[in-house]
Amino acid sequence: MPNLSRRDFLKLACVFGASAVTADLLRHRALPVLELEVPRKIGARNENWIPSVCLQCPGGCGILARVVDGRLVKIEGNLRHPISRGNLCPKGLAGLQVLYDPDRIKGPMKRTNPRKGPGEDPNFVEISWDEALDIVAYRLKEIRNRGEPHKLVVMSGRSRGQMSVMWSRFLQAFGSPNDVNHSSIGSDAGILANYVMDGNKNYVGYDWPNTNYILSFGASMVEAWRPQVHLMGMWSHVRQERRFRAKTVLVDPRFSITASKADEWVPIRVGTDAALALGMAHVIIRDNLYDHSFIKKYTYGFEEWWQQAVKEMTPERSAEITGISAGAISRLAREFATTKPAVVCGERGAEAHTNGMYNKMCINALNALVGSIDSLGGTLYQIDPPYPDYPPVVQDEVAQRGLEQPRIDRKPPLAKNLYQNMADRILNDDPYPVNVLMIYYTNPLHSSPNVGSFMESFKKVPFIVDTSPFMSETAAYADVILPDHTYLERYQDDPIDPCLGYPVAGLRQPVVSPLYDTRNTGDVIIHLAKRIGGPVAESFPWGGFEDVLRYLVTGLGITWDEWKKTGVWTNPTYPYGHYRGVDRPSFKTPSGKFEFKSLSLESLGYNPFPHYEPPKFAGSASKYPLNLITYKLMTHAEGRGYNVPWLLESYGVEPKEGWDNWVEINTETARELRISDGDLVWVESPVGKIEVKAVVTEGIQPDTVAIPYGMGHWAYGRWAKDRGVNVNSIIANVSDPVSGQCAYNDTRVKVYKAG
Repeated sequence: MPNLSRRDFLKLACVFGASAVTADLLRHRALPVLELEVPRKIGARNENWIPSVCLQCPGGCGILARVVDGRLVKIEGNLRHPISRGNLCPKGLAGLQVLYDPDRIKGPMKRTNPRKGPGEDPNFVEISWDEALDIVAYRLKEIRNRGEPHKLVVMSGRSRGQMSVMWSRFLQAFGSPNDVNHSSIGSDAGILANYVMDGNKNYVGYDWPNTNYILSFGASMVEAWRPQVHLMGMWSHVRQERRFRAKTVLVDPRFSITASKADEWVPIRVGTDAALALGMAHVIIRDNLYDHSFIKKYTYGFEEWWQQAVKEMTPERSAEITGISAGAISRLAREFATTKPAVVCGERGAEAHTNGMYNKMCINALNALVGSIDSLGGTLYQIDPPYPDYPPVVQDEVAQRGLEQPRIDRKPPLAKNLYQNMADRILNDDPYPVNVLMIYYTNPLHSSPNVGSFMESFKKVPFIVDTSPFMSETAAYADVILPDHTYLERYQDDPIDPCLGYPVAGLRQPVVSPLYDTRNTGDVIIHLAKRIGGPVAESFPWGGFEDVLRYLVTGLGITWDEWKKTGVWTNPTYPYGHYRGVDRPSFKTPSGKFEFKSLSLESLGYNPFPHYEPPKFAGSASKYPLNLITYKLMTHAEGRGYNVPWLLESYGVEPKEGWDNWVEINTETARELRISDGDLVWVESPVGKIEVKAVVTEGIQPDTVAIPYGMGHWAYGRWAKDRGVNVNSIIANVSDPVSGQCAYNDTRVKVYKAG
């Protein structure tokens, strides 16, 4: 065989790879491959590389879009953006198929048939933007004129940048307290655990480059955590690129890709993360391994916490609860406390429980014990971009009276939202009926627990408006659709989530002209405000959403053209928050310190200490003997993307599955149930049952089964429709009573052969 150059080898690899993908697409009877291709023009002359920001997940990666003769043909990472640094994950690369999806909504539409259920024909008809906006504005003015502005509800999802401000501002001026964000079905338990212990109501970042020990509770660092591309780069750095390799340990009931790449996998019983963290804390305090200086100077309630929650949680007691040996717990504690600097993190695996907030509080306490709070190799507090303040919202008496009404979601005092309870509230008119429901970047008829109840509740709402550019399940229930641009056709700012410490503001901008008659929802909000008039209009003095961003850029010290040219503004002169300065962090708690005893929780009547309490499962152990957990994959870290064939083809890396999902069952459990790998099985909960293929593996706890989240659409376009099953349809609606966190991982099931 002749010698091949590296270039020739890569060319051949691309050819064979493309052939394999094509064969798989045909095997799965997808639509013709040619329909996936972006139209091209032979002899193209006009080529541009346009910087923007990805929106395939919340990571906020900078991208460069290659545009040839006005058509997007390639997406790459932007080397100048500190999150992506020239890299991109599969979701980001597949953005072309979002833009050129053949089933996109091509303009505003209104329903002409009554709302019935899945599979109905809504008989949408196309209308003009003027007619669509007039219809919606009329409905909004109608309830405001009746003195009932609080009967407007906005349910929103990934409201990046100023979009959350725009919706909040609109509701404040209109007079509704019902700004119901999807955060309670995300990571509110972790955010609020941070808030009651250090006063910062946000995620924390981590100084990965400088840490020597990473202990992760349910955080999928190389699969589906924010920001994914940055995390994968940091994982590579601490594992391979540094002179001294950091040790990585993953605590999770399931052997994930992250577990396979870590130094150690610690299989834990579902929902017992706090017991493990407290068992480790017991060893660290008992053996005098904690950071005395940090504890003495910067913490509050340390001694009381030991007496109330830690003293009795010996390694032996922790072992009884978690299923991890006492020896392993003691060893992990000593390793963590003596390998400095060390950091512990926790995410969905530990938080999505009825005890999720206390799980995360116990995890946070471990960082405090070793002094890894806002420190070298520890946690980081993010500095936000220096945007200017907005002008004040204008309110009249109607708005003020509306804002005095109770929220429709009836959230607990500390919680930010209770998104998952909206179905019950609407069905029961509790505390009042919903008259107008507006949806932005969320799909509750697919993403919520017990989605059947949401479908029933939405039939009851008189008027629903959706802004999706795709015919999602929720859009199919709408009365009017005001379709947004895709993220590749619109302006939007995107400050990063906490991860670097210093401020970063990405600019999402159109890389091509809008393909269809769609509009940026930021513009739609402003246009609706002006149609409503009065103080609502006065609260939006801008001509359009681009004017809002031009106003914001005045605080960044650059021009609008400079922001557009690079796609990102950053100021790394204050790296990693505070720790390189003279003073340690200024905690925003009542005590002014990191609180092992939360005075905020105590004032609300909750147990103020990070402690262990058993999760409360839906379903009895006798009837439903297995715990069901859900998880996210790298190719589908969010509830979107199931209309992207490239990602569907590479859906499951571990079981080598595409275009479908599965349930993972322990080998021993499968043997007892007489289930073989590949069998179709029923997974049944107190809520319902789904039929899915079994994947038999030793990489999961015997009392647990796992199903990846996101499949099972009955709408969302030809690629997504009728593929796999929606695990949310059998998830019971249970929540953490303190944080409002949706407890996705606290439903019991039974599994048996289908047919």
